[in-house]
Amino acid sequence: MRVGRTTIEAKHIVIATGSKPRQLPIEGAEHAITSDEVLSDRKLPRAVVFIGGGVVALEFCHVYARAGAKVIVLEALPRLLQHLDQDVVGRLGGESERIGIALYTGVKVEHIEATGDRLRVVYQRAGGALCRCRPRPQWRRANPQCRFARSRRG
Repeated sequence: MRVGRTTIEAKHIVIATGSKPRQLPIEGAEHAITSDEVLSDRKLPRAVVFIGGGVVALEFCHVYARAGAKVIVLEALPRLLQHLDQDVVGRLGGESERIGIALYTGVKVEHIEATGDRLRVVYQRAGGALCRCRPRPQWRRANPQCRFARSRRG
């Protein structure tokens, strides 16, 4: 391969150009931020919900969790990172849960709604009821599988 005046030789060459975030096909998607914008906040939010459990989301999950935020991942597929070695993914999932990241797979996100300076992510778990994630402690005790997301303002 030639790059400018430099020739690179190898048995295998990987060209990793990155990926482009896509707009979520759900109502309220305009309230979400993408991986391109996620580190532009100056203030650490208390809680963050990642819709999708891909490589980039899991990288950011660990950044936020290790900085002290409550982190939730909502993944549509039945397993995280299905295209990768499942032994490795199992270890990553175990470490994620060990540091407090809540991982939910088989989830269908219905919509995101703004309520003041907070956001609610409404989702359905595989074979389960619709969860309306509200920032009310008594409601969360009654529905422990549901969580809420904070807006970019914290």
